[in-house]
Amino acid sequence: MISAELAVLLAVIALLAGIGITAIGPGGIFVTVALFTLTPISAPEVAGTASATFIATGLLGSAVYLRSGSSPTDTPANSRSC
Repeated sequence: MISAELAVLLAVIALLAGIGITAIGPGGIFVTVALFTLTPISAPEVAGTASATFIATGLLGSAVYLRSGSSPTDTPANSRSC
């Protein structure tokens, strides 16, 4: 079990990594490095945890994007009305 302080630190790192991913692309590496250096879990567990979080956040982001109605296929050039 990790301490509350470590959980908060990891959450802050994850938030900053998310901002980094959104702003410039790379950023997910920060989560992996933080998990590896700040927690006692093994390298395979770090890889699995990081992959699971990336998949989960990617699916959530995709769902929110689709729900927003901002799909690039909704442009007038792509409409099939005659």
